[in-house]
Amino acid sequence: MRINVINQLFRVAIITAGTIIMPFALAEQTAVLSQVGEGNNSAITQTGSEHVLAESYIWGNGNTTSITQSNVTDSVASIYQTASGNRGTIVQSDGSNLSAYINPLNTVGTGQNNVAQISQSGNDQFMTITQGSTGGMIIEDTGGSSNSATAVQAGSFNTATIGQPGSYNVALLSQTGNGASAADTNTALIDQSGTGHHASLSQTGHLLEATLLQTGTDHFAESNQQGSDGLSWISQTGNGNHALVTQINGGAGANSSVITQSASGNTATVFQSGSNQTSTLSQTGNFNTAIVTQN
Repeated sequence: MRINVINQLFRVAIITAGTIIMPFALAEQTAVLSQVGEGNNSAITQTGSEHVLAESYIWGNGNTTSITQSNVTDSVASIYQTASGNRGTIVQSDGSNLSAYINPLNTVGTGQNNVAQISQSGNDQFMTITQGSTGGMIIEDTGGSSNSATAVQAGSFNTATIGQPGSYNVALLSQTGNGASAADTNTALIDQSGTGHHASLSQTGHLLEATLLQTGTDHFAESNQQGSDGLSWISQTGNGNHALVTQINGGAGANSSVITQSASGNTATVFQSGSNQTSTLSQTGNFNTAIVTQN
């Protein structure tokens, strides 16, 4: 069992293997580590920060956690891990009112061999990751202000990345994998620059891939996939575009949907049911409406 704690300026570090009692109000920087099991590694580093809390709780074996808070104020970073072979990392730097949670308040069944990473800078950021899977990976990165990102993974072999360099954006991501090996991985990417975007991505099955890219202002994108061998791609630039994709693959062939929107006020809807369906939709003018149905 290895524990590292680095705290500077009015520091409090509490390390236990059981009950934790914390004098939160007494410290500018507070670090809490709790480990139950064998072969776990935990590290918390806090430098130049005020009114910050970092906490790491482990129940299981061979888990690794790392939290770094540098030049931040009024911020919280929390990691909960159970089972074995999980890695969780949170980095908060140069910002205020940052909140990052990996498996929040989850003390049972977070799966094994998962990787979760959160990086935050800027102001007013909220990010949370929940993993109940095996062999999953989630990376969340924010650098703007007033963004919110939530990612949930269940099942096995899921990979997800959320990037939010803009401001006032919301990202929701949910994946449930049922693949037999890493070759059956689901892949998801949400990237939001600009302001006022909403992106929602849901995948259940295996060999599913979805990408949502938003730049400009006030876009809405939603992608829902079920089954296997599905591709969904949405790219939005300009202002106020709306895209919705639903794919249900019940056969042996792959489904594919590509939506590209630029300019302003466009609406695109794609529904695919069955297998071997392909849809490519491009909107470059203003206030256009397009609907594609394939079954």
